[in-house]
Amino acid sequence: MTRPRSLALIAVVAFVVLAAGSLFVFGTKPLSGDEQAHLFQARLFAQFKVIASYPPELLDRVVPAGYQNSLILVALDGRAMSVYWPGWALLMTPFVWLGVPWLLGPAMASLGLYVMGRLTCLLADTQAAAVAILLEATSGSFIVTGMSLYPSGGYLTLNLLYAWLL
Repeated sequence: MTRPRSLALIAVVAFVVLAAGSLFVFGTKPLSGDEQAHLFQARLFAQFKVIASYPPELLDRVVPAGYQNSLILVALDGRAMSVYWPGWALLMTPFVWLGVPWLLGPAMASLGLYVMGRLTCLLADTQAAAVAILLEATSGSFIVTGMSLYPSGGYLTLNLLYAWLL
């Protein structure tokens, strides 16, 4: 059941389901300040920039006061940048170029299912891989983070990928 071809099919089906859920449940806009900060940073990277520059008198209108110096670092001269490490935003950058940054969560979650299956096959057997995939795919955390821009599901996938490549 968990041959690489069947794992790829499971991952593709999961991607389609999570992408549809992302589109119809969460929508294409970030819902939390953390997601907005990552998207802000990814949009900067898509323009080959690290720091945004705004007219100082418009800074309060561009960056909400609640985000200033908590999620977005701002300077008096109009410069602004995200407080987060750039990893998630760098992964999101190609999706920003394509105009679909909301597909990063489903892409990382479906890749995570594939890698979980391959890693479990390496460490145990195909029956254990089937159970691991079933447990991961039915996890509420996996489903919610797989449909959102929040990076937790991506961190799981990257950790699994590291372990599999190791």
